[in-house]
This record gives sequence, C-alpha cells and structure tokens, in this order.
Amino acid sequence: MYLISYFSNAKKNIVAQVFQQKAARDIQLAAFRKMRELGFPYFEKHAVGETMSYFQTDIPAVQEVYQHLLPRIVESLFMLLLSLLFLTSINYQLALIFIPCTIFYLVSGPYFEKKGIQYIQAYNQLIKEVDRKQHTSLSAMLELRVFHAEKWDLKKLTHVAEKAGQAMFMHFIYINLYAIMRRIAVYSGAVLLFYYAYHLIQIKALTVGEFIAFVMMYFQLMFGITHLVTTLSNQNMKLRQAEKLYAFMQIHPDVYESLHPKRLNEVVGDVHFKHVSFSYGNKGVLQDITLHIKRGERICLVGASGSGKSTITKLLGRFYDPDQGHIELDGIPIQDLSFEQLRTSVGYVFQETYLFGATVMDNIRFGNPDATDDMIVEAAKAAYAHEFIMELPEGYDSLLGERGNKLSGGQKQRVAIARMFLKNPQIVVLDEATSALDNVSEREVNDAIHRLLEGRTTLCVAHRQSTIEQYNQIVVLDQGRIVEIGTFDTLMNRKGKLSDLMQGREVSSLYA
Repeated sequence: MYLISYFSNAKKNIVAQVFQQKAARDIQLAAFRKMRELGFPYFEKHAVGETMSYFQTDIPAVQEVYQHLLPRIVESLFMLLLSLLFLTSINYQLALIFIPCTIFYLVSGPYFEKKGIQYIQAYNQLIKEVDRKQHTSLSAMLELRVFHAEKWDLKKLTHVAEKAGQAMFMHFIYINLYAIMRRIAVYSGAVLLFYYAYHLIQIKALTVGEFIAFVMMYFQLMFGITHLVTTLSNQNMKLRQAEKLYAFMQIHPDVYESLHPKRLNEVVGDVHFKHVSFSYGNKGVLQDITLHIKRGERICLVGASGSGKSTITKLLGRFYDPDQGHIELDGIPIQDLSFEQLRTSVGYVFQETYLFGATVMDNIRFGNPDATDDMIVEAAKAAYAHEFIMELPEGYDSLLGERGNKLSGGQKQRVAIARMFLKNPQIVVLDEATSALDNVSEREVNDAIHRLLEGRTTLCVAHRQSTIEQYNQIVVLDQGRIVEIGTFDTLMNRKGKLSDLMQGREVSSLYA
C-alpha cells in the first residue's frame, strides 16, 4: 500500500505540474495575443498601465486557480467523502452532529465572505490605478523635474496607495470574522459531540475506542470542510478578480485580418484612396478622400492640426479601417491582403522614434531580424549614421539606454532611417519626421531621407516649407477634405489655402 501510495502520489504531482504550467502559459500567451490583436484603436482608448495590470494582477489570480486552488478542491472533496463514510460507519447518530454545525457555518459565513470579496475587489481596482500612476510618473519623469512637481505627483500616488491599503485592511477584518464563525462552528460541534457521546457510552451504545476514533476523524473532517469552504471562497475571489480579464478577452478588434488573404507576387507601390471617409466615434475626421499615388511618386500632405493628415497614413497601414470607401495597393483592397505583406511593404518614420534599450546593432536589426552585421553597417552608411555610431564608446555594440536617451534627436532619426533601409519597403510614410529637429539636424536627416526615398512611393506629412517644397505633389487638407492638389509653386501662385498656411495667415493652426 505504501509503494502504491508513493508512486500514485508521484504520478499525481507530475500530472498536476504539467497541467498547471501549461494552463498558466496558455493564459499568459492568450492575453498577450489578444493585446497584439486589438492594436491601435484599443490602446488609444486605454492607458498602458491599465493593460499591464492584467498581466500583473488578473492573470496571476487565474493562474492561482489552476496551480493551487482547483487541485486542492478536488483533493479535499475526495477526502471529505471518505471521512464522512468512515464516521457514519462508526456511529450514524453521532454523525448527525454535523448537521447543525454545518448549517450554522453556512448561514453565518457567507455574509463576511461577501464583504471580504468586495473589499479585495476594490483593492485590486486601486492597485491597477497605482500601476497606471506609476507608469505615468516614470514616463513623465523629465516634465515632473522641470516643473518641480515630484511632491505633487507623489502625493497623488500616495493617496491612491493609502486607499488600497485601507481596502486590504477591511478585507482582512472580514476574512478574520469569517474565520471566527468557522471556529465557533467547529468547537461548538465538539461540545455537542462530547455531551452526546458521554450519553451513548453510558448506555453501552458506543465504546471509548470508537469515541476516540470518531473525535479524531471529526476534527479532521470539520477542518477539512472549513479548508474546502475557504479554498472555494478564495477561488471565488480569484475568479471575480478575473472578470475584467474575461471581459478583456471578449473584446473584438476593430481591424480584422482576412481569413484567406490575397498575396501580391511583387509590391509595386501604387496606392489609391477611393472615396474614403473615417471618424473617431462621432467625430468625423476624413470625408470622401480620393487620392491616387502612383509608383515612385512623392506626395506631401499639408493642413492645419486635426485636418486628417496622420489619419490618412494610419489608414494606409490598416491601423484603422475606413467607415466608407476603400484603399487599394496595386489594385487590390488592402483589407484583402495579409497584415504581414501590407506592413512589410509600408515603412514608417515618425516624428518620435522609439529605440529599445539595447545596442545600436540590435536597434537597426529591428527593421529586418534576419539581417547580417554587414547588412546593418551598409544600412547605417546609407542613412549617414555610420560616422556617429563609430564615435560611440563601443560602436555598434554601444547600449543606447531607455528609449535611446543617449542619442540626439537627429541621431535617433538616422537610426530609424537605417531601419527602413534594412526593411526595404516599397512605400515610405514620413509623419513629420524632421519637425522636431534643429536646422543642422534637419539637413543631416534630409540627406538620409533623400537616399531612402529613391525609387519608392512616398507619403509625407509636413509643415515646414523647406520640406514641403521637395515633393512632386502637395495635397492640402482642410477639415477632413482635400481642398487643393498641385505642385508647390502652382498652389502658391493660386493664393489659396496653401498660400495662407505658408504666409502665416493660418500659421498657428498649421503648427498646432
């Protein structure tokens, strides 16, 4: 029996570990895939700290159910049934003692349990708020120091943390009251048991040996019941914590990839917007946009803030789908293409370049993970980045720090352009790529951009005249509509919207 028990236990532990680890892994990966699947529309509505709280609080709660609580419940139920059968076989009259004790426990306990769960839920919500505020504080470190607002920020964070502490304190109060009710039920039952057993022993209906065995099994059974109920309560609490995670997993993305996508044998780079309209909620942004960008053509989008320039670039990458109309790439609606082909065909250089806290080599390789070191060096040379990289302490192996804070704005942009050379997209989107740079840095970055754009279809968002003049066609937008199209000189001579923007009559809105 010992050998059977030993090997059964070993097998149980192995199966449990495999089950628990796979379940924990699947939950983690499923949530991460969902986060990736939801894309831009979700993250523009929800703070990063809120999303991270799913991984820091809710997923561990669900994993706790799989790893510990559910196995304990199954094991406890099995042992309780065996114990109850054993007690009934000793003396069914004494076994009836369980009924009033259990009823008292089940009547008095749920109230305190419910209150405890309410406070732990409040605590979890407040912890998410703490996570969000911590993320914001770290992201805004520079601004907080510039305005000497560290104490103000710390006060806000401390206030929420104190509320979370109070919620946890009340949770412990009610959970301990719940434990008190449990002990009252157990020990009051023991008093009844001793009283009734004395009577049975006196009338020879129960032996002392049977009574001792019964008492030992009684306490084991009662503590087993309380352990089971406590475990069920904990599981209930964890599952309540997981309600928001479940709701998160049920969110449907606004942008779907086609189940059977078409594939272009070769991406030429011919882009056609056909009667495209788009809105954020109830706010209309684009209205009936029709624009044809031929292969190798360079188009510059100009307009006041909020006119829809950046939205057009996001629609091209299918970060959103238009409400009406469609966009074609080489004659095929982009909704019919796979995300992989579409987004490898379109390269973005934004005003704010994100660099990882890794080496220069790894940051450039981000454009093409399969690139060799020689390819990376060639891309850096093409982006006029090789010279400053070699001046870094360890060259291409130099760590750039968080968000590349060891580089200047112009250097960051040239690293981003090196990525694009490595990615080699047929279509390049420049979203105010030089607007935050000084004149010297702008010239350096523009030299790199000119080399990048050779032979590629280009869509640029710009507001500097020096940048706008370099493009074949200027598309002027106003309140979501195209109001002018033409060369820079033609539109300036027309004395229309572009002329107003360039000559300062709408300069405030242009630079807003």
